[in-house]
Amino acid sequence: MKLFIFIVISLEIFGVIETSASMEIYPVGSFQTRPAKQNGLLRFSSDGKPLRVNPPECSGLALENAIFKGGRDFRGESEIIHEFFQRCGKILSRFSPTKLGTLVRLSRQAYSIENREDLHEVIFSFPFGVSLHGLLALKPGDRPRPLVIVVSGTNSNLGDSYVRSVLGPLFDESPFNVLVLPSTTGSDCIAKNNLVEIGGMEEGRGVFEVMRQLIAPNSPFKDLVSSFHILGISLGGNAAMFASVYGSHNAVSDQGPKVQSVIGYCPALNLYENLKDLDRDDLVGRVYHKMMISLTDRESSLPHDVRPPNPLKDFPLGQAPKFVEQWAMPTLKKLLSSSSFLLDPFIEGAPRTIQEFWASNNFFNYFKEVEIPTLVIASDDDPIINQRTNAFALQKLLKDFKGSSMVSVIHFTGGWHCGISHVYGEDIFATMIRSLILTKSPEFKFRDETEPLPWPPRVKNLNLSEGEKYFGYHWKAVEGHGQSVLTFKIWQPHHRVENTWCWEWSPFYAFEGCFRNFDLKISLKPFTSRIPKSKAETAALTRWLNSHIRILTSAGIEPVDTTSPPMVFQWRPD
Repeated sequence: MKLFIFIVISLEIFGVIETSASMEIYPVGSFQTRPAKQNGLLRFSSDGKPLRVNPPECSGLALENAIFKGGRDFRGESEIIHEFFQRCGKILSRFSPTKLGTLVRLSRQAYSIENREDLHEVIFSFPFGVSLHGLLALKPGDRPRPLVIVVSGTNSNLGDSYVRSVLGPLFDESPFNVLVLPSTTGSDCIAKNNLVEIGGMEEGRGVFEVMRQLIAPNSPFKDLVSSFHILGISLGGNAAMFASVYGSHNAVSDQGPKVQSVIGYCPALNLYENLKDLDRDDLVGRVYHKMMISLTDRESSLPHDVRPPNPLKDFPLGQAPKFVEQWAMPTLKKLLSSSSFLLDPFIEGAPRTIQEFWASNNFFNYFKEVEIPTLVIASDDDPIINQRTNAFALQKLLKDFKGSSMVSVIHFTGGWHCGISHVYGEDIFATMIRSLILTKSPEFKFRDETEPLPWPPRVKNLNLSEGEKYFGYHWKAVEGHGQSVLTFKIWQPHHRVENTWCWEWSPFYAFEGCFRNFDLKISLKPFTSRIPKSKAETAALTRWLNSHIRILTSAGIEPVDTTSPPMVFQWRPD
């Protein structure tokens, strides 16, 4: 606790702590974490509860129990998850948005960082001449925890709200500390470093360096990390895959925390083939064409040694890889000039030609060397990552591989590009990722700390009418108060919505008008001492309540589609 208090007080008084020659800490909102201007009315913010209540056998709790029941069998996990979604996918996705709706929700996700004392901006300076800003979220106290490093997708900056939105499921709803990194192709990163890093071989090297600095002897965070876990999204997934390669060949530290899991979410595995697939004349291809040529806006500000020799201001179809090459090769040459940049497996045979550049950013060439549990999560209908040349191709390689691999693939029927959470439910996806990380964190005791608390006698019976059933619940924190609102949904089959009787519908598919709400004010004292002081803290606490505190019947199941009353609180302290 003393360490955390020292950091917060120092930030408030001095504004910055020089933790070492290579790392600085600032209050959130100082530089690249300052929120970008957000236009438009449509903003989506997760509250940690299901969009609609699901059957108990298809709930987040059921998925969590299935994953933990499998123990620490890494190879069996993908089969458990596959079976769950095969069985429950249809009902979980019954209210999923259209593909356009999924894209809108992804791009308009909101996550407020205002007045969040648990968030910090950290600037890492690497010995090979590159700096990287990160958004670090720390739980209070000095307990060592798994640290999840999130690597964002193409052109992403820390000021983008959708980039920070991963803190909802990974930090507010989970027991982890989290570090969010922007993309090295983002405009802020390019402006900071005056070069353009493209590809996992380079970006993954930066992720590996970040881990080393976080647990260096002079780092204030060295005792807060129990293990490292990496989640890479889209192009950031390529960096995550290569961070797994680096971590399999090199130790982050001699005796300290290790990289214990890597997840690539809708990752680009074969960079060259993926660029070729995107190089097409349709809506998606034109959008990515525009994103790529936006690099030319930075050309005049770049030093001559990293400028493209013959820059293309535009390029016709079929030239996307060539366009990327002209930006990538000068940067690669500059990085290779530093003796500290190369690590195994690239010390011997460092990439120096165009062909070697593409080969060194193709995960298929290195998956056999991976010794860290590494999972690829992909959607069959992804319009940006062609799975034929990515996840499906990797599956074939794994099937033909005669050795024992630490790499596995889970693919979903729906999800578009990085939108699986919006198709099957944000609560379901968050539970899956959280459980996958916890099973790789044996040093961190979390799941066994459940504490049942008796249900208050005055609300044991909510006076159900004939035919009514309990149909789920959700929590909501109240700003400035130590009380929360617990809302039960009650199914009313004899209610009529316009010209339809509710009993004509399955309650899992029925109109919202077929339910009534019953609100209870519940003190937070048994669960947490936190009292939210701002809208951002209130939203964070609401997510925590919905993901941490279960309501169970005497049979030990959640009150869904049942007349059995709630009897027990079951919760997990952070």
